[in-house]
Amino acid sequence: MDKNLITKKKAFLLLACIWLIISLSVVQTTYAKYVTNLDANANIAISYWNILVNNQNIAENPDISATMTAVFPGNEFMKNDVIVPGAVGYFDLNIDSSNVTVPFTITVTTSVNENSSLTMDFVVSGYSINNGEIIELIDTNSFSYDISLDADSTIIRIYTTWLDDGLDSVEDTALGIAGGTAILDVTLNFEQII
Repeated sequence: MDKNLITKKKAFLLLACIWLIISLSVVQTTYAKYVTNLDANANIAISYWNILVNNQNIAENPDISATMTAVFPGNEFMKNDVIVPGAVGYFDLNIDSSNVTVPFTITVTTSVNENSSLTMDFVVSGYSINNGEIIELIDTNSFSYDISLDADSTIIRIYTTWLDDGLDSVEDTALGIAGGTAILDVTLNFEQII
């Protein structure tokens, strides 16, 4: 056979193989199932629970006694900031919830401290929210209030009273002569509203 013919056949076979490979590649990409892998991270912000009471972070400082000041407005029968039978005073809890991203309930529970000079007739008589209406507390030492997401600041004013029922005038007089300090324990419980 002619060498020229053999070379032409080899060239034709080579071109046929190249064409076959290209055709298979095109057909494979045309009729192949699409498979793709993708990795990603879902970044989800965790809610804040950074409550301040009287400018104290409750997570860092669970005792805010130093920031609570009782106010007893005086009048013509009593001096300012002293407690006498019949006196009504108050102290404020300034709740800063601007760094909190969930609504929550605050429960306030009070009791007379065992070291208080005044024990029997010293009561929490009511509270108000943001200088609103006074809500009386009768036969209870606890109340709860819901703080919503849009409330950046809430002032809870707690009213205390030295009851003057006239029954304990001897004890009241003796306490007035001896002096002392009225001490109220206040427990705050914060719970997320689900």
